[in-house]
Amino acid sequence: MWETILAGRVWHGELVNKRRDGSLYDEELTITPVRAEDREITHFITIKQDVSARKAAEIALRESEKSYRGLFNSVSEAIYIVDETGHFLDVNRGAEAMYGYARDEFLGQSVELVEAPGKNDMEQLALHFRAPLAGETRECEFWGRRRNGGIFPSDARLNKGRHFGRDVIIAVSRDATERKAMEDELRHLAATDTLTGLANRRHFLGQMALALARHQRHGTPTALLDARSRLVQAHQRPPRPGQRRPSAPACRYGHVFQAAPH
Repeated sequence: MWETILAGRVWHGELVNKRRDGSLYDEELTITPVRAEDREITHFITIKQDVSARKAAEIALRESEKSYRGLFNSVSEAIYIVDETGHFLDVNRGAEAMYGYARDEFLGQSVELVEAPGKNDMEQLALHFRAPLAGETRECEFWGRRRNGGIFPSDARLNKGRHFGRDVIIAVSRDATERKAMEDELRHLAATDTLTGLANRRHFLGQMALALARHQRHGTPTALLDARSRLVQAHQRPPRPGQRRPSAPACRYGHVFQAAPH
C-alpha cells in the first residue's frame, strides 16, 4: 500500500481495522495522493467503507455452497438440475460417474448430450420434462448414452425446484441395467421349463389365449397340435374353391400353436 501511494498512485483494497472498543472489522479503502504545485505529495485523501456485513455474507455463502456441494455429491444417484429449455445448470458426481463426462462438460449443454438416439419417445419425454414446472412429479424410463458410446436404461424421477432464484427441473436418476436384466430373466423363468428349457404350461396357455382371441376377432385360421404333430383341434375358414387345406407342420412342445396360412 505505502509503496503505491508514495509513488503517487491510487491504492484500493481491504484492510482489517480496529474500533475503539477493540473489536476488529473489515474496511474497504481508496487512498488518493494529493500533490502540490511542485508535484510533491503533500497529503492523502482516503475514502473508507465498513464492509464487515458484506464479508460475513460472502463467508456464509461460501460455507453454504460448500455444504450444498457436499450434500449434492454425497448422493450416489445421478442428480441433474435442468432449466426450462432442457439445458444442464448443474450435476453431481453421480452424474459424472454414470455418463463419463466431467461436470464442466455438462454445464450449458442440452439433455441430447446424454440421450440415446432412437431409444426414447421424444414427444413423451418432452411432456415429462414440462410437467414438473407445472408442479407435477413425473417418473419415467430414460435411455442414455455414455461418453464411451454405451447405451443403457435409467429410472428417472423429475421434480420442480429452485436454483439461484429460478424455477428448474431436478432429476434424480438411477442406472436400470440390472433391473431390466432381472425382469427379463424373471419373464424367461416364468415362461420356461427349468429342466427342458422349453416353453412351459403357463407360456402355452398364454399363447393359446392370444391365438384364440385373434381367431375370434379376425377369423384367423388356427390349429392346435400335440407333441407328435397330430391335429388336435382346428379353427379355420372353409377353403376357397381350388384352395387346399394347409398341412399341419411338425412342432415341438412349447411351439404348439400355429396360425395356418390363408
